[in-house]
Amino acid sequence: ARSVTGVVTSGTDQSPLPGVTVLVKGTATGSTSGPDGRYALSAAPGAVLVFSFIGYTSQERTVDAAGSIDVGLKESTAALDEVIVTSLGIKQERREVNYAAQQVSGEELIDTRQSNIVNALQGKVAGVAITSSGGAPGEGSSIVIRGGNSLDGDNQPLFVIDGVIMDNSSFVESSVPGGGSGFNGLLGRSAATPNRASDINPDDVASITVLKGPAASALYGLRAGNGAVIITTKKGVAGRTAITYRTQYSVDEVRRLPTLQSVYKQGTAGIFDPAVRTSWGPRFGPAEPIYDNLGNFFEKGRSFQNYLTMSGGTEKATFFLSASNLTQTGIVPNSAYDKSSVRLSGTIQLSPKLTAGASANYINSGGTRPFQGQGLFGNSTNPSGFYLSLLNWPRNDDARNYANVDGTRRRLVGGAGRDDPDNPYFTAERNPQSDRTNRLISNVTLGYTPAKWLNFNYVLGNDFYQERTRSVRAVGTSQEGNQDGGLAEGVNLNQVINSNLVATLTHQFSENFRGTLLVGNSLELNENKSNDFIGTVFQNPTFISVNNTTVRNVLQRFSQRAIVGNFARVNFDLFRQVTLEVSGRYDRSSTLPRPDQGKIFGKGFGYGSAALGWEFSRTLNLDQNPVLSYGKLRAALAQVGKDTGPYRVVSPLTTNTFIGGGFRNGFFGSNPLLRPEQTRSYELGLDLQFFKNRLRLDGAVYRQTT
Repeated sequence: ARSVTGVVTSGTDQSPLPGVTVLVKGTATGSTSGPDGRYALSAAPGAVLVFSFIGYTSQERTVDAAGSIDVGLKESTAALDEVIVTSLGIKQERREVNYAAQQVSGEELIDTRQSNIVNALQGKVAGVAITSSGGAPGEGSSIVIRGGNSLDGDNQPLFVIDGVIMDNSSFVESSVPGGGSGFNGLLGRSAATPNRASDINPDDVASITVLKGPAASALYGLRAGNGAVIITTKKGVAGRTAITYRTQYSVDEVRRLPTLQSVYKQGTAGIFDPAVRTSWGPRFGPAEPIYDNLGNFFEKGRSFQNYLTMSGGTEKATFFLSASNLTQTGIVPNSAYDKSSVRLSGTIQLSPKLTAGASANYINSGGTRPFQGQGLFGNSTNPSGFYLSLLNWPRNDDARNYANVDGTRRRLVGGAGRDDPDNPYFTAERNPQSDRTNRLISNVTLGYTPAKWLNFNYVLGNDFYQERTRSVRAVGTSQEGNQDGGLAEGVNLNQVINSNLVATLTHQFSENFRGTLLVGNSLELNENKSNDFIGTVFQNPTFISVNNTTVRNVLQRFSQRAIVGNFARVNFDLFRQVTLEVSGRYDRSSTLPRPDQGKIFGKGFGYGSAALGWEFSRTLNLDQNPVLSYGKLRAALAQVGKDTGPYRVVSPLTTNTFIGGGFRNGFFGSNPLLRPEQTRSYELGLDLQFFKNRLRLDGAVYRQTT
């Protein structure tokens, strides 16, 4: 080996380019150019150097006897040939995509400083509505693409990570007798919980593609009837090992609170009355204390996040390792959330025709949140959610004194009437709502290329998590039916197994005519097992355990769902000006009526899509136009089917606690006449780029009927 030096410049204005990666091809030996564009490394004569830099086209140069290589890199035209990840993790040039699909880079997600990747998409994708359930630590978010379009009530899109279907549900307490919502009153949900996509570490994400309409997501089948969110994670890159560490710290404060009256004390008609909570009593005297119960309750919330990534490898094998930790406290006392994750992925070239890859991501997350249910013995006219309770708490009383000397709850109005509220401090301290989730997302991929025109790709993925929730009622609470204390716990096991086999055939019919055929099979198995435990009347008022209760109940809920689909797609590219895509899929679901009750799956059904695009800027030779440098018209029509939840065809039985015991039909009565839900879509789009791709306008009009 010998020393090789040189200068890397921009091919546009010959200015030096700092930070250019110079790598000896096939090895991990490399260097980077300095501020003056100069580089230096050791390489043997005849070795090939690869020069690469973001925004520029990579070049390869062979080391000669002189040992000096100067390179001028040309600016990349990737704005036109940008590659985005679409259905089944397939990478396509953006110019070939003739439906509404928008990609957000991992760097853009990190810039939002959001720990929940769904919240990080807020305001970045047109036609997508993201709604957070609140500002408490770890609270979840929903995402709806192009508005609600399902008659079945579920409008969440399909989430896919590295080609594997991923669960993005939020915990919902059981709606059957003995389950969680029976314990938590009319609200049916005592605290907001995370959406499971929030488990993903933002620093692991390379890009997120949102497929908006049926034409975009038809290849994914009935699970993508509401669109799809495609997450592609970062992979190792050949070269020397790179280590990145990122940390961030933030503080949350209440920006503004309502102005409360400070004129009248507790009572009615100008007379002080400790038996009521209204504030129409006598006026405050000039020296009497006026307590800021609302402002005193809130405190500063703090968030501390740390992210570590490590990647590297050779051209034969790469690896990517990441770890993250989030610790967060809220503005409400005793509200907190934490999340830790570790992910390892790798790829290997087993032979010139065979590649393999695998990844495993373990996440542990959970937190404690304030109770949000109705109190006052179920009196909905006087709710005791901590915020509403503080709004009308008499200001002559210091709400911070929530306990008597013996530790029992201090009552505001003294009696046991329906107007006696839970003190918000008592609720935050003694009635915690908590959850803890352990999750493992893993996949294995195999790629086989027997010929240049033929490729096989297989992905097997598994998403498994255990979720445990806990809802506590302390002795002395005013929550309906729980004045002697109570505890409800739920243990939820959820698993999604996903298998995808795809074969891709490509053929260049002529210089100006290219075609691609894709055929595949998809299998999804989803299983959920839940146990709900409830116990009331604590024997020892300070020991929080089901074992410490005198009245107990338990309920099991099991659910299974299976979907199998076969699909095909054909693409044509004519003169690199006109592109056409036609796809079709045939699905069978276990949740739909079966022609033969001995069969696992219901009657199959098919649907498909067609999309056409014309790059008129190429036809009109506008590529070098200083104003309009790119223009494309596109049109798409599609129909996509959708099944329903399990056990709607034949209703399961549930315990009957209302009319003398026994069993009754579940919430969903049986309906053997159900048929697949169908959504039809028509879409027209226009993609324009101005001033040498510095400004882009991408618009669409669509009509969907379900």
